[in-house]
Amino acid sequence: MALAMKMGKLGPQQAQMMQQIAKAKAFDALWASDGVDEEDVTRSFYEYRLSETEEFKAIMTRSQQLTQQYMQAEMQKIQQMMAQMGGQGMRPGGPGGPGGMPMGGMGAGPPMGMPPGGMPQRGPPAQAQAPPA
Repeated sequence: MALAMKMGKLGPQQAQMMQQIAKAKAFDALWASDGVDEEDVTRSFYEYRLSETEEFKAIMTRSQQLTQQYMQAEMQKIQQMMAQMGGQGMRPGGPGGPGGMPMGGMGAGPPMGMPPGGMPQRGPPAQAQAPPA
């Protein structure tokens, strides 16, 4: 998530929401498997000062390493896919607009209501022609 945030692909609010969802899923799984509640875990964590143990520090270090490896592997997959697609303006800082969208919105053509040649010609309005008799 941190890498996605750095790349601007995930906002802080989205990251926080994803963390909360992951936490809720983890506690649900713990409750289903062992009948342990979130309060039990939190109380024990602080009561026994688990964050200060070497075992906890090793777990956190390993978790961070695995997360970095996973994110790097995913980024390589994305870069390979983009290379296979020929880039197509999807690179950050490359051609195209924000998020890799072509400049001008969804399509590469002129905005809606705009003729392909650009701005509409100014002048007298076109006269309606009567149908042939």
